[in-house]
Amino acid sequence: MTTYSPEMRERALRMLAAAAADHPNLWTIRHVAGLLGMSPETLRLWQRKVGSTTANALV
Repeated sequence: MTTYSPEMRERALRMLAAAAADHPNLWTIRHVAGLLGMSPETLRLWQRKVGSTTANALV
């Protein structure tokens, strides 16, 4: 199992929020996760845990 730093988590969530503003669809999580080399599921779980209102439409 890969462990990510808190900084990486924050960066990923910022990137997700920025991408979701331009492209609010289910592929946004996959795209951002691919750019960062991580699992889309990891990013989705982080997003849900934070409860980001910007990216909630993706879940």
